[in-house]
Amino acid sequence: MAKRKEYRARNDAEQRFQGLLIAVRAIVSLPEKVDQRVKKKLLKSCLWQLTQSHCFGKYNLQYASRAAAIALEAGDNSGLRHEHVYPIKQVIAELLQAKLDGIEAILRRKAVACCVTSAEHERLSGVSSDCEGWQRYREAGIDVVNREKGEVAPFDDLRSD
Repeated sequence: MAKRKEYRARNDAEQRFQGLLIAVRAIVSLPEKVDQRVKKKLLKSCLWQLTQSHCFGKYNLQYASRAAAIALEAGDNSGLRHEHVYPIKQVIAELLQAKLDGIEAILRRKAVACCVTSAEHERLSGVSSDCEGWQRYREAGIDVVNREKGEVAPFDDLRSD
């Protein structure tokens, strides 16, 4: 039987966030002669790290759909997806346009992930591009559990802009 996956935040989550914030600011500040593709690839790596910086593992996230949370509690992460609530391409574009003092707010608001099932991931992919962030989950009819609190999270309480 697989080991249960209870969520708990890392003790060093804020330290990890601050280190990645320094890295993102450095990447954004690179001179113009650095190829944009290189900057984007580096930022993508940082965003992946940020969405995992507060937890232990790719799927054991603070936020999960109800179905994914049940699977995680049973120790079964087969068929689960690490879903970026705000698409990485969108966040990278925003970061590259931001002033350095605005980067932390963008990352705190938009570098967030939610564990979902593969079927839910497909449903989210079909949601109108007019919806963003947690609105996509509402439109797809996916309840989100805040695993730290152990309860379904009202969408108004979830991190967003």
